[in-house]
Amino acid sequence: HIAAVRFTPRSVKMTDAEIFWLVRADAKPKDYSVEKLKGLWEVTYLEDRWITENNHQGIESASYSLGRYAAVETGPTRFVKWYMTEVVPAATRQTNGG
Repeated sequence: HIAAVRFTPRSVKMTDAEIFWLVRADAKPKDYSVEKLKGLWEVTYLEDRWITENNHQGIESASYSLGRYAAVETGPTRFVKWYMTEVVPAATRQTNGG
């Protein structure tokens, strides 16, 4: 399974927060437990949600400077590159019958 969290900014002080789990299309309810899927990710999601909901405090700070990711956070950049080169093309091939 994959747990995915999406934070969609609506304004400086408002963000929509969603979490969803992706399982194989052919998975049957006996193949996975919703409660087990929710376990760790629900706690992580609540922590991330709190950070995101309070992020405006940092943005409104005089110390804030615009930027995408910190130089030490190479993980998010690598993940986005991997996703865009591996997952998106594969999904497009399946959608187009390839």
